[in-house]
Amino acid sequence: MSYDGVAAAWADRLGGPLPPEALAVLAALPAAAAAVLEDALRPATPRTRDKLTGLLSRPVFEEALHHEVASAARHGAPSLLVVDLDGLTGWMQAKGHLAGDLLVMRTTEILTRSSRASDVHGRLGVDQLAALLPRTDRVRGLVVARRVLARSRADARALERSRPGSSAAFPRVSIALGYLPAPSTAADLQQVTEAALERARRAGGGVVEASRLDDLATVTSA
Repeated sequence: MSYDGVAAAWADRLGGPLPPEALAVLAALPAAAAAVLEDALRPATPRTRDKLTGLLSRPVFEEALHHEVASAARHGAPSLLVVDLDGLTGWMQAKGHLAGDLLVMRTTEILTRSSRASDVHGRLGVDQLAALLPRTDRVRGLVVARRVLARSRADARALERSRPGSSAAFPRVSIALGYLPAPSTAADLQQVTEAALERARRAGGGVVEASRLDDLATVTSA
């Protein structure tokens, strides 16, 4: 273990050289303790995967989305599928955070099983998962979206049967499918997907909504 490495990391954190008393403390530390201290003082690196689901974190997922949109002209446009767990917060308040985490994990499994291994999966927020479907048009994207919804409904019915008499409203899965034939930017694709998701929410959840021509017009005029 190099105490110089610990001293350098600590000095960098403090913004100046270490005083003699701090150097004396370092010299007296066992090697294992010094290693722990050096690790704690290292600059934090961005998390690439969500800790609970193992899916890509939002920044990494969005980076993949930007890359896919940039290559759309050569390889074909992608579809963006977003899964929203409506009512997850209320469910967690009634049943506890563990119950909410388990539901997110079950939905993650459904999403990954319902799409291709080559698709890119990410967690966008507490109650939102996503799948980037490369070279997938609107029709084929809707097939995947409806498969996710059907399996989520079946899973919800099975869970409700296993918990008879529960007063808590089971979260409903709303799914948005965004597609642009020739997307200019990733933000455009995200915008039409969000418009579709908003329609799904207004419909009461538990449905699939896809982007429409008027969503494309909104993006073009923005």
